[in-house]
Amino acid sequence: MVVCLREEDGYGWAVFRGLERSRWYVFKVYAEAVGGRGMASTSEPIFLATAPNGAPSVREVLVEEQEGREGQGGVEEIMEEETEMVKGGEEVEEEGQEGVEEGGESNVSSVRVIVDEPTDDGGAPITSYVLTAKPGSFKVESQTTTLLLPGLVKGKSYKISVAAKNAVGQGPFSRVVSHDVAL
Repeated sequence: MVVCLREEDGYGWAVFRGLERSRWYVFKVYAEAVGGRGMASTSEPIFLATAPNGAPSVREVLVEEQEGREGQGGVEEIMEEETEMVKGGEEVEEEGQEGVEEGGESNVSSVRVIVDEPTDDGGAPITSYVLTAKPGSFKVESQTTTLLLPGLVKGKSYKISVAAKNAVGQGPFSRVVSHDVAL
């Protein structure tokens, strides 16, 4: 690993090679001129973090009913809870699989997935969680340990997994949990 440090005023660079992640380092910097070496300034301890090394675990999956197209309510409210739904790399508001069965009842549900944090965050705080569900390419990201996945079709079974992210990157996905969305 290579670490480059730069002074706040933009002058002077230092490059360090061979540093390892998941270790603490303290850097000492001093100036040297014809007259000798100046006093060293010492950095605060710096920890080189990694992406989370452990996967979060799925604690609970709760099914929530969604209303039909009129008065849908749930999806917009959920989007405001710092939950972002992505399909094929682009943010979407709805999955598009929803519909209303004869008699006015919706055939769409949402699941609320509650996860436990990973045992190893890689040395940096967890910033978000990514939940995927298949079939389909459902992907939801949230800054909390409660993720809501809207637009699931009743009567289908979904395979759900979740991963944690920190400032360095994304960790491994949890083991897959199968969940049937009841009729």
